[in-house]
Amino acid sequence: MFNPATFLRRGLPTARSTTSTPLTFIRHESNTRRHTKRLRMPPHPDFKPYHLTTDSPSLTHILHNPPAAASSVFITPKLFLPKDDPRHAIYATTPKGDTPKKPKLPPPVTEIKEKKYHLTPTDFSRMRSLRKSNPNVWTRAKLAEEFSTSKFFAGMVAQADDKRKEKMWAKMEKVKERWGPKRRNARIDRAKRREGWGGADGY
Repeated sequence: MFNPATFLRRGLPTARSTTSTPLTFIRHESNTRRHTKRLRMPPHPDFKPYHLTTDSPSLTHILHNPPAAASSVFITPKLFLPKDDPRHAIYATTPKGDTPKKPKLPPPVTEIKEKKYHLTPTDFSRMRSLRKSNPNVWTRAKLAEEFSTSKFFAGMVAQADDKRKEKMWAKMEKVKERWGPKRRNARIDRAKRREGWGGADGY
């Protein structure tokens, strides 16, 4: 015959026990305090004041505590090198005992472009004439591609006329009308930061 008391004594779950609150494990305060106390480490003897250590000299001196990694000759000062250190010979070869020169840097990841000075006054006048004849076609990007120069330099040599500038400003205003509050505030903040470049804001 089925006896529910037998199942309860054996520890088997019942319909009532399955809906009970799950068990939660709480760390007691005593365990937390003991764990924190074991993690506390005393400071290194090198960093203790002189009056707390018995073997420290009575006179003050400079304390140099380098990291565990091997020191480099380019960062270790000559003052902290032992007298029998072979790196003294490297310092002796440099003028006035200065730090030796650093080795050459590795090659750059991207190619370094050298500046070109290939344009002549004749090219400048031709750029201005093309820009003036049809500014919609001969834009800064088109001129830069034609004369193998940058857009910034093309804009300096052949500036747009006032009519072209007004047209571009009107086009920009239409674009600004579609901006949301987040982008508008970001552009305002950018303009304020640009006003402070070079210490203009007094900071």
